[in-house]
Amino acid sequence: MKHAAKPTVLYHREDATKTRRDILSVATDVASAEGLEGLSIGRLANELGLSKTGIFAHFGSKQLLQLATVDSARQIFLERVIQPALEHDRGIRRLRAMLENVLAYVEQSVFLRRMLLRGGLGGVRQPAGSGQGPNCQIDEELAGWFAGRDRDRGIQ
Repeated sequence: MKHAAKPTVLYHREDATKTRRDILSVATDVASAEGLEGLSIGRLANELGLSKTGIFAHFGSKQLLQLATVDSARQIFLERVIQPALEHDRGIRRLRAMLENVLAYVEQSVFLRRMLLRGGLGGVRQPAGSGQGPNCQIDEELAGWFAGRDRDRGIQ
């Protein structure tokens, strides 16, 4: 008796996780070169040799793909710049470590360098005042970071 093949995304969690990581790696490269507006499910499918349906199954929409790409880039930045600096004592040593990490990251990171040169994450469409989308998420992250920094300094 033959058994029907199980859908990859639903039943082979390790494979699905690796595929999602691969998709986000290519998506981050595309976003670094062309901005988030350069991302499309079709393009990623072509570059990865997957079907559009296969890409769509991992994200559900272009906006969710963009958000996941921004989150992936954010995670890389945290891992390479912020977290290593936290190993140093607070104050000038931590600040120096963070600045050195930023400089090393910019030298090595096509993503950050191109995003800075492009003036941020321009071109991402989101409804005005919707409080959604990658730019809003980044604004919230920065506001939280500054609020925490000010709290640590005793500034209200």
